[in-house]
Amino acid sequence: MLTSLDTATRLTRYQLQEITGQRLNKYVATTLAVAGALFLVLSKAGDGKSIADVIWPIFGSANQLVAALALLTVAVWLKKGLKVDNRWLIFPMWFMLATTIAALFLLIRNQLVSAATNWPLVIISVILVALAFLMVREAMTALKSEGEAQNPTSGSPSV
Repeated sequence: MLTSLDTATRLTRYQLQEITGQRLNKYVATTLAVAGALFLVLSKAGDGKSIADVIWPIFGSANQLVAALALLTVAVWLKKGLKVDNRWLIFPMWFMLATTIAALFLLIRNQLVSAATNWPLVIISVILVALAFLMVREAMTALKSEGEAQNPTSGSPSV
């Protein structure tokens, strides 16, 4: 549990620094990350549960989505940066991405037909799906531009 907390805090700090263009030093960014987590633990939803308990069911899907997107990122880096075959990462990435997005759609559907819809869970699920599609689109654009740069006379890029 401590390793997960440390990793989440560290990644949040990196993201905050990246979003702000490195204007936040590591101490301020870490403090904001910890404050955000503390807010989730201490805040209460309408039924008296902590917000962290309300969004807990999405943790596994979010974790697997991060893994799929990490595979995608490395696959793009291998293809663009190192100019090597990336198929050994692409196939597992597509499987993980499809499985995780299907699980998120099932979670959204189950929540929407439930008598007591968990709206924070639905909203976060929709945001995760949208972000996954944006990341895949960005990767495909990067791979497409690489193919066009290598083969400018061809009508279709070589990815």
